[in-house]
Amino acid sequence: FKESQISLKKGDRVRLTVTSREGTHGLYIPRLGVSVAPVSPGQKKTVEFVVKESGPLQYFCNVPCGRGHSGMRGQLSIA
Repeated sequence: FKESQISLKKGDRVRLTVTSREGTHGLYIPRLGVSVAPVSPGQKKTVEFVVKESGPLQYFCNVPCGRGHSGMRGQLSIA
């Protein structure tokens, strides 16, 4: 994952586009019930959701994708 700082507010409506440069991947934000998979190289998938939680929210790749899979995670900062 190429993680950038993502800061949101509770109640925000979000449109998130997930892309893959190489390998098949996905994105899962458990506490928001957001799941996007599979995303193949060069493909884009978009999901929309409303932020219903506050505090830090973990996200990660939900498609087993090889040796670096366990490190494909990040955090959303929710105010």
